[in-house]
Amino acid sequence: DTVEWQWVEGAHTTTSDSTSGIDVWDSPISSSVPVFSVVIRTSGVHNYHCTPHQSLGMIGSITATMPTEIKVADQLPFKFTLSQNFPNPFNPSTMIMYNLKSPAYVSLKVYNTLGNEVAVLVNGYQNSGEHMAVFDITKTQSLASGIYFYRLKAGGLEQTRKMMLIK
Repeated sequence: DTVEWQWVEGAHTTTSDSTSGIDVWDSPISSSVPVFSVVIRTSGVHNYHCTPHQSLGMIGSITATMPTEIKVADQLPFKFTLSQNFPNPFNPSTMIMYNLKSPAYVSLKVYNTLGNEVAVLVNGYQNSGEHMAVFDITKTQSLASGIYFYRLKAGGLEQTRKMMLIK
């Protein structure tokens, strides 16, 4: 499920209490970033808080459950797609989701605006279906705030998207 926060006034954050896994987020919410949404991918209770106002009781939790009906994977038609990273803008990490129509050798790399490679997220054979990669700037060289591009290549197909790092 997708959970969305909307800015009303003041400067806030929505920050997950978890520090690892795929359900981790940290985003400002202000007049310049008025909406933030997160997709919860694992069942359980996901606690979060507003960093500058946590001591004032700005905390919450999201309870997610798994669906009761699951489609069999071979009934799902897969396409070659590269989704927009989430969250975007990001700091320090972001998730990149993509689908492969058929098994293929996959390359997912991040580039700066000069076209220089700054990170290799995936470099190997993968099966068809949905995949996810995490780009965490704490595991790479020191990167400046700005625009970056991520490129997915698989089975002769290629797609590129841009993302923004804000420090």
